[in-house]
Amino acid sequence: MEANVIQNMVSSAKTGTGSDVWYTPQDILDSVKTIFGKDFYDPFPRDWDGTVDGYTSIWPGDAVFINPPYSDLEKAIDAGIRNRKLNAYQRQIWLIPSRTDTKAFHKAFDHASYICFVKGRVSFLNPEKPDLKQPALFPSCFLYMGPLGVSNMYIDRFIEAFSSTDAKKEKHRGKVIRLL
Repeated sequence: MEANVIQNMVSSAKTGTGSDVWYTPQDILDSVKTIFGKDFYDPFPRDWDGTVDGYTSIWPGDAVFINPPYSDLEKAIDAGIRNRKLNAYQRQIWLIPSRTDTKAFHKAFDHASYICFVKGRVSFLNPEKPDLKQPALFPSCFLYMGPLGVSNMYIDRFIEAFSSTDAKKEKHRGKVIRLL
């Protein structure tokens, strides 16, 4: 587990414990690294101290991974949409609940190019006991938002990273569907 990546990532998944802060599993971070490389921005980092507001700040760079606080999901999605409008070349990968009956889900879905509904439940890590994993009480999905082109290596990598074609790598995978 790479400490620098872990120190900079956050999962804020409600898992039934009353907490909104849960860390992203390492295998998901590894998948994001295979898509974007080592350098990607997280507007809601694990070591967030309140000095940078992911809801109102401009997200730098062309590669962003977002696992936002689920208690204020719609506000985070609004921030992502605003940042994509500011930088049309920005690629975003979102990990959100796949609660298809919510306004927040449809707002994100309407701006996504690809979606992957995760088979099973994502097991988030307890921030106080990183070895303790807690499955979410709801299904999750990954959304890809970014520019489309005839040949887009990031989309190819997204499909490869999250498709469930390898029986050995079924965890946090599913069927990837093109939306546009």
